[in-house]
Amino acid sequence: MNRTSLVTLLFKVVGKTRSSCCRDHRLKRHGALFASSSMQQENRIAQDDLTVLAHGNKVRNIGIIAHVDAGKTTTTERMLFYSGKISTIGDVDHGDTVMDYLQEERERGITINAAAISFQWKGYFINLIDTPGHVDFTMEVERSLRVLDGAIILLDAVAGVQAQTENVWKQTIRYQLPVVVFVNKMDRMGANFLKASQSLKKLEATPLHLQVPIVLNNEFHGLVDLVRMHAITYQDELGKEPFSVPWITWKQTIENHTNELKQLQEQVTKERKSLLETLADHDDIFMDVYLKHLEQPNKNILSEESIQEAIRRVTLQRKLVPVLCGASLRNRGVQCLLDAVVSYLPSPIERPAVIGIDQQGKKVERACSQNDPFLALAFKVTFDLHRGPLVFLRVFSGRKRAKTVVKNVNQQQKEIPSSYLLISADDVSIQVPEIVAGGVYAAVGLKETASGDTLVDIHDENALLLQGLHIPSPVFYVSVDAESTRHERALQEALKILTREDPSLTLRLDENTGQTVLGGLGELHLEIVKHRLTREFKVPAVIGPPKVAFRETITESVAHSCIYDKHFGGQHLYAEICLRMEPSERGQGNRFSIGSQLRKQLLLEGSLKEHQMEQILQRSSKNKNNSYKPTSSRSEQSVLEAVLEGFENSLARGVLSAKQVVDVHVTLLDLKPHSSLETTNALTSLRACAVHAIQETLFQAKPRLLEPIMRVVIHLPSKYVGTVIADLTGNIRRGSIVSLTNEENSLYENSEHLNKVIDARVPLRSLLGYSTDIRTITQGNASFTMDLFGYDFPSSEAEMQVLKEEGFGSSLQS
Repeated sequence: MNRTSLVTLLFKVVGKTRSSCCRDHRLKRHGALFASSSMQQENRIAQDDLTVLAHGNKVRNIGIIAHVDAGKTTTTERMLFYSGKISTIGDVDHGDTVMDYLQEERERGITINAAAISFQWKGYFINLIDTPGHVDFTMEVERSLRVLDGAIILLDAVAGVQAQTENVWKQTIRYQLPVVVFVNKMDRMGANFLKASQSLKKLEATPLHLQVPIVLNNEFHGLVDLVRMHAITYQDELGKEPFSVPWITWKQTIENHTNELKQLQEQVTKERKSLLETLADHDDIFMDVYLKHLEQPNKNILSEESIQEAIRRVTLQRKLVPVLCGASLRNRGVQCLLDAVVSYLPSPIERPAVIGIDQQGKKVERACSQNDPFLALAFKVTFDLHRGPLVFLRVFSGRKRAKTVVKNVNQQQKEIPSSYLLISADDVSIQVPEIVAGGVYAAVGLKETASGDTLVDIHDENALLLQGLHIPSPVFYVSVDAESTRHERALQEALKILTREDPSLTLRLDENTGQTVLGGLGELHLEIVKHRLTREFKVPAVIGPPKVAFRETITESVAHSCIYDKHFGGQHLYAEICLRMEPSERGQGNRFSIGSQLRKQLLLEGSLKEHQMEQILQRSSKNKNNSYKPTSSRSEQSVLEAVLEGFENSLARGVLSAKQVVDVHVTLLDLKPHSSLETTNALTSLRACAVHAIQETLFQAKPRLLEPIMRVVIHLPSKYVGTVIADLTGNIRRGSIVSLTNEENSLYENSEHLNKVIDARVPLRSLLGYSTDIRTITQGNASFTMDLFGYDFPSSEAEMQVLKEEGFGSSLQS
């Protein structure tokens, strides 16, 4: 389909089909595509169409997550087709899918941005987010799962659980999301449903088979539903009308596959028994039903409903993981997957109450109810050419109409959204008059709200602050310059938009070179930004080569006192600070605390209450993207806030190579502003003294560099194992091998022909350009993935080399 031509868009909402024609030019900008205002008026959702949204038990907020190339976007495209949302099926290879709308996505055939869309299935309203599988875009997965209620994990039927599968599984654990697994690509040579499913045990998950694939003559024909005991096959190429008959009836129609049918019969019997017994082992209610069924098998005690209810209970409790199968590219099994979504994944009202922090610093639970005060979390920002920023919201409680004031708790600012929209990837969006608890929407007109911010009712006197987003630190950075001075302003505006869209991108100014430095999660991540600058923003930019983002930390505990006594512009600035700095465990981040004596002193003075003190410390110890802005101006800050602000600013720039300092614990032992100074000067003095105190203490605490260490997982033929391991562990890469195993579901049975899997830990700086190197070593027969494992000290020689390369060669001697 030519997406710039006149097209017909099909909307199917509550059984009603509406079609609309767009103008010749469709306005597309960063993943949001909207018709003109007159078109939006024609396509506004009707009040009766909001009925499903108003009943939270009929809503499903789900995401599709998996390793790269497991078929997420292909599966999503089929879901939209079978639900009636689209009239033709797009193809990832042809670059015409609904969900992959960026030019880079269509050219590369991968998902880069998490794309969201709403559709209906059998009376249920589904908000679906298709997430990237590449590790460089893990931030997209993270912020999507933060606001979802359940997830579909796709497995490749040949590969089973892969490296990124493990990562996304950990993310579902973080947010306690119920999961359904779909073993995709059952039509591939070497596909093995049982092995792929059993690989889930690597994740310490217990699979629950709901289906058995029908494979005859090594061809995937359909599946057996073990709950209903029906065989489901497909008569047409598009799979629009699955043919479902009782298993007993279907197997009698197969005459030419005696041996295969016998094996299939044995497998179905075995898996049906395993399904019932596993449910009974994990669900007490079903145990009673099952025991009665065994005692009286002829009384039809065991119904489909009782089995489905038991599956739902164990899924919501994360005791078991339902496993289904299919082949999305061949249009097989997707309708059953949609049935499983509405049957076994939770509605918003079935999820645990969300926890926020109130104004007194206490944890407060808020259930998903439309009658409670309005509470929403912004989890994604995109930019539209004509509308400006579009902020994607998950509403956790209450309801809110457009053009009514909301309060951004993080920014401590008022915002007035001009309209709310149902999310629809690159389709014409549908305006809704009101957003309600349990839904996912896009808001137009929020000028300051960023990803991770909490929105509440302006009149909510005890507004809650929700936990923000977990934002990974950048591991690569590049210099970014405009080709000429006349493009500098456009470049800065473009970078501002990109970093607001993607919080895992960071910007800073290199004080040594004066260049703008952009940080990201990988080479591909930064390469995509480069192409977007030139293609979408039309900004000619000069991008430097990627460099590794090192960190700094300390190796010894030090107590230090600092006196700051300066005269600036006729003003006398004086303050004293005493602190203790200690190394923390790797990966713990920076923490701040107050010594017991100083705590008592501040409480006696009455300048701060206990809960206020703890609230300030918690804000400083968290990522800035997840914290409040100061609720008062700088002149009205408390002395504690002024000091901690100085600490944070100073730790952003270490003493070895001006890199961020991490994993330190700073305890403030004493502070003394000059008693004769005005309040403003006293706070300024404390901030400046705090900066100097941190820098002086860092020198004494024996600072060291930290380098990012990557987990590298390589799949390759056996004959290349020796060469690849030698390359990884040599003097250049300095890696270590954690394990060498046989690949799951290999086509070969003899061990000498089995593909191998190498799991290694390798410093990131030695992996620059590794995709080219391993392709050369293995003649293009290997594939690999890598993600951040952690940080560690480089060798003394490597540390000196890095410092020299970065222009800080004298730091270690000093």
